[in-house]
Amino acid sequence: MCMARYVQQGFSIFSGFLLFSLSACIGGGGGGGGQAPFGGAGREYAAQPGLQQVSAAAALGAGYSGRNIRIGVVDSGIDGRHSEFSGRVHAGGDWQSASDGRIDLHGHGTHVAAILGAAKDGVGMHGVAPKSQLYAYRILNQYGNFGGRSGEAMIPGLVSDARRKNLHILNNSWGSRIEINDISRGEIETTLPRELAAWQSAVNSGMVMVWAAGNQRDNQVSVRAGLPYYFSSLRRGWLTVVSSGASGTEPVYTNRCGLAANWCITAPGGGDDQTSNGIWAADTGGGYVRRSGTCMSAPHI
Repeated sequence: MCMARYVQQGFSIFSGFLLFSLSACIGGGGGGGGQAPFGGAGREYAAQPGLQQVSAAAALGAGYSGRNIRIGVVDSGIDGRHSEFSGRVHAGGDWQSASDGRIDLHGHGTHVAAILGAAKDGVGMHGVAPKSQLYAYRILNQYGNFGGRSGEAMIPGLVSDARRKNLHILNNSWGSRIEINDISRGEIETTLPRELAAWQSAVNSGMVMVWAAGNQRDNQVSVRAGLPYYFSSLRRGWLTVVSSGASGTEPVYTNRCGLAANWCITAPGGGDDQTSNGIWAADTGGGYVRRSGTCMSAPHI
């Protein structure tokens, strides 16, 4: 569950949540699966209403399909066997098992990746950038959390690999429930020194980090989504995303931009009842599922 499961594991409130706690973020209640009853390019577009909300047709019509753009999906992995990603999911890395990131035992990363880049193939739905090249970085386990690993242990190697592969964007639909105003700059520097250095190196190399804001109904974004508040040198490569619901209004679950207003944007994340109006996208195993949350908003960007 995206931002719904938290594991403190005996650490302090700050170091525990920042280093070892959750990670995936789904905001609405319920869930739904099954094959979408759509076929053909027009119906694929209609199957994912978020595309219309961001006027994706205009961009696609102008040739902006994501071709030659390399995007890292930092999440629970991507099911590389799903037909929506045929030939476009590349090895990133796996910090939960011995795979190369192209497995997804949770389903969250596959869903996020589909919103971002599912193929325009006449089946199910398609992504905002259906010709983008996706790189799978698995930092979340089958339960959607770090599983005892830490950002300090995983992020430096992940960013190093992304830089070697000249990725343009890293989508981060994960985080902790601690908001940026709940912790000081000094506590972040003490808890996440290597992770901070890695993010800075990514921004310095020209990569853009896209972050889900969090789903705690808070007026502030989560810590990592809000890092430029304390570390202004990150701001030029940072985007934080809050949610609009199915009708384009603010859903109950979403955090607000708050202190992150200067690098924050709104995008479709699905309604509060994800069973009926969550974002429809690919699921592990070849099917489709509805999910809601700022995690779903981020890949629209």
